[in-house]
Parts: sequence; C-alpha cells; structure tokens
Amino acid sequence: MPMNSFFIEEYTTLDNEECIRTVARLSDEIFDVTTGNIRINKRLRHKNSLLILIAYTQDDRTPVGFKIGYEDTETLFYSWLGGVLPTYRGHGIASALMRHQHTRIAEMGYPKVETRTRNRYKSMLILNIKHGFNIIGTQFCKNDVKIILQKTIAPTTSTRDNKGQD
Repeated sequence: MPMNSFFIEEYTTLDNEECIRTVARLSDEIFDVTTGNIRINKRLRHKNSLLILIAYTQDDRTPVGFKIGYEDTETLFYSWLGGVLPTYRGHGIASALMRHQHTRIAEMGYPKVETRTRNRYKSMLILNIKHGFNIIGTQFCKNDVKIILQKTIAPTTSTRDNKGQD
C-alpha cells in the first residue's frame, strides 16, 4: 500500500458515535482485547484538548489505524492509545498518525508529549524513539512494566499564545 493511499480524519469530541465504535473495533483487533465504547467514553469523557485521529484507506474508507490523546497538564499532552491493524503495518501509517498528532499538539501550544508503552510492543517503542521520544522512566502495573516516554514539541504560533490578543 503506497504512503498516499490512506488519509487521516480528526475528531475533537466524543459526539460522533461512529468514531468511538470505530476506535473500539480497531483497538479490540489490534490489541486482542475488548476495549468497548463504554471504556473509551469513560476514559475520555472529561478530558481537555481531546484529539482522536483515525486513518482510513483511500479507496474504500476502511479504518486501519488510530491515535488518541488529550491534555494531561497545561504543558503536557498525553498520547494514550493508538495502533495500526497488523495487515496494514509497514506502510507508514503509524508514523503519519504520530506526525499529525505532534503537528496538532504544537498548534495547540503544548511543549511536551508523553506516552507509555510496554516492552512487548517493541515496534511501538522503536517508533517512538525514532520520532524523538526519550525514555524517562518505568511504571510497574499489573505484573507488567510500562515504559514512559516523553518528547519536546517544537513550538509554533498557537491558540494558547494568542488568547486574549486581537
């Protein structure tokens, strides 16, 4: 699949039921767990600066990947969950989703982005490092270790910087 044979749609609220169902279906298939609409809604319901990205095939609009993030603090955006269906990996979709997210984070005025992954998701760990993330720590969780990564985002003129200015 050529790099330009997919596109990314952006959602900033939980109002679109199809968006939530799509993310839940993708998550279930990618991670082989039942995520469910309720878990996603519960996790994201009160988050500021919500950003949901979904990658679709250009030809038939098949959803093939997603990335979700939100404000953690005023200076930190948390990239919570994302992935690409196994049959579509290796075509630059995860990188495109990450670049899109980081561009939007910069436009929103966040100087840093943080994510967490597990050692068993080596391709995601490598992708994060290739895109400029640094490992800043670990967290023990349910008989597993999460790897905490953080990246400084290049500043742009943002809506945060221009609030109150006309």
